[in-house]
Amino acid sequence: MKTGFDQQGGTRDYPNMIFAYGTLKENQTNHNVIKHGEGLFVGYAKTKRKMSMGGNGHFPFVAPKPALYEIQGELWAVSQQTLDQIDKLERHPTFLRRTETDIMLPEGEVTAWIYLACNFLDTRRYVVGHWPSAKNSKVANYEKTSAWQR
Repeated sequence: MKTGFDQQGGTRDYPNMIFAYGTLKENQTNHNVIKHGEGLFVGYAKTKRKMSMGGNGHFPFVAPKPALYEIQGELWAVSQQTLDQIDKLERHPTFLRRTETDIMLPEGEVTAWIYLACNFLDTRRYVVGHWPSAKNSKVANYEKTSAWQR
């Protein structure tokens, strides 16, 4: 695992903090963008602000309203090149819009980028703030996982 992570905002080579809540998470379909960009895993985290999560069965999306629950996910430090690739994947700013939000880790708070739905077309509402929401899905419990260890 790479070292040199700075809690205040990544490293010199990985200055962008990304909050992944869906297909960008480890072991999900689009994680290869972060993996090939050699992103640094910071830890399991959740949004400080309550939001809403919906989806179409293939991928989730998050909107700021209605404010139902904190969204659970993973925090990654990525390079500018990787951030640009994620912007393209998420069709920023027309489909999902990248915006900053406060993220809570067991050790404290950081500001990170999150991708929010431009139009919240709620085809399926997730009842909790994590994805995938299937019963047999592995969901990290952020309170029990150290953000600085993997």
